Amino acid sequence: MKKKLIAVLLTLSMAVSLAGCGQQEQTGSTGGTGNSTAADSQTGTEGAGTAQNLPSDGIPVPEGWDDPYEETLTVTVGGLGNPQDLNLPDGDTLEDNEFTRLYKERWNMDVKVEWMAVDDAALSQKVSLAITSGQMPDIMMVPNQILLSQLVESGLVAELDEAYENGMSPYNKEVLNTYGDRKFETCTFDGKLMAISNYVPGYSYAFTWIRKDWLDKLNLKEPSSLEELLEIAEAFKNNDPDGNGENDTIGILCDQRVAGIYNSNHSMDPIFGYYNSYPRQWLKDESGNVTYGTIAPETKEALKTLRQMYADKLIDEEFAVRNPNDINAPLAAGKCGIMFGPWWAAYTLQDSINNDPEADWQPYLCPLDENGEFKTYQQEIHTRWAVVRNDFPHPEALMKLQSHLSEWLQPIKDLPENYAYPYRGTPADGKTIIPLSLQFSEQDYMPKEYAALNEAEEKKDPSILSDVMVPVYEARLKYREDPVGNRDQWSGFMARTGGYEVASKENVKVADNCVFFAMTDSMVARWASLEKMENEALLAIITGEKDLDYFDEFVTQWKALGGDQIMEEATEIVKNQG
Repeated sequence: MKKKLIAVLLTLSMAVSLAGCGQQEQTGSTGGTGNSTAADSQTGTEGAGTAQNLPSDGIPVPEGWDDPYEETLTVTVGGLGNPQDLNLPDGDTLEDNEFTRLYKERWNMDVKVEWMAVDDAALSQKVSLAITSGQMPDIMMVPNQILLSQLVESGLVAELDEAYENGMSPYNKEVLNTYGDRKFETCTFDGKLMAISNYVPGYSYAFTWIRKDWLDKLNLKEPSSLEELLEIAEAFKNNDPDGNGENDTIGILCDQRVAGIYNSNHSMDPIFGYYNSYPRQWLKDESGNVTYGTIAPETKEALKTLRQMYADKLIDEEFAVRNPNDINAPLAAGKCGIMFGPWWAAYTLQDSINNDPEADWQPYLCPLDENGEFKTYQQEIHTRWAVVRNDFPHPEALMKLQSHLSEWLQPIKDLPENYAYPYRGTPADGKTIIPLSLQFSEQDYMPKEYAALNEAEEKKDPSILSDVMVPVYEARLKYREDPVGNRDQWSGFMARTGGYEVASKENVKVADNCVFFAMTDSMVARWASLEKMENEALLAIITGEKDLDYFDEFVTQWKALGGDQIMEEATEIVKNQG
């Protein structure tokens, strides 16, 4: 029942890909909605004025996804990014940089930035203002499903089905097809595509990162079970692993949201997964009905363990009040030796490596259950969305921009012969911005990339790699040759060796009953208050502010205040999907 479209303005660090904008409404002798078909639109030297069903601005729609516009098309965007943090090369600006020049060169499009929001909170304010005022850029970023639903209900955004079919490249369609039926799950409303989203690939679940130098110093073995992990956390908290003679170290860091935040650091997902609990996930039960993972009995069992961990001071005592922007400070300061995070958590740990020559962080698939399995859940693949203003005449422009940009940055070896443009890769100095960015990556890109890097290193032959991956391969070899001299490159090396290896182990068991990732009608009005209640309940139980049996009271209240209705609506949607 829902759909989302995402566009993100941000600084390019090295591997993001992205998109532009569009609209649905057309005027002309035949009327209708959506962009013109090839039969309706004429391009070339034969006058645009004779074209049937021209968009309202009179600019002909290109016949194919790889054709530029005959006349310059101006596109305004509102997205996410900090103008003070652009770090652009001399002479470049927000609207005149490598990618805006690329848009103009390749598609004859001028991309203009109407506004930028520095974070999701500011972006929410911008989108809310657009909803109340009815005014928005041609393309606009959307930070969450509730605001997306409100935009669709307001009638402010365009349908994108035809734009996608005619404007998205065949290659990108194949990339999105790797997500199966889920590719547009949160982007579709009443069967109509209303947005395109960012795509978070698989294998980005949280596992355990531990300072092995602390393990060695305290004569502790590497863990696999929950009991072993808790023993390590206790030793790291109480046995002075940093050797300064003070009891000032932390066992495990924890995000204030506690769990269910996929592709992020400091979620306690590995502990919940051990108990077959998947908070914040919508799960199909044995009867085929949709239920909410946070209210499951297994979640109460996991909370019992976490509550005891907090009482034993194995979890950061300040986590409930710690500034989220400062959560990594204990890592950099050498005051914490355990964290939960995905394969890329190595980048979070680089400051720790820089600041302490002895620091040796290693990833572990832990805790394992009695069957030797690590249990996690299927991710929400969409994170942010981009929408197109409903009276913008060229919704296909979004698809054309996304097709070009994602393939520009995609780590692919060869494009089809006579493709629309040659592969160019990222700027040599890594400094530019993408006015509208969406990440389009294959669902299983990570194990493919890991296997290719290993093969290239084994054969000493980087020719099998894409142009994007060759520098990664070279940096990997360079670090192996001289880890001390290249310590500042540790994170990239560890993420794509140890991180990739652990994330792709065969004993990872992903829950296959996560079935719903969109929004229901009741969620639009009630979800903010229900989520607030959920956050407060989890924190209160773990910190001891409430006793464990308060969980049952929370479940009763959550269901009565809209949870039951939402689960019924989600069940109906899932069953109708087949």
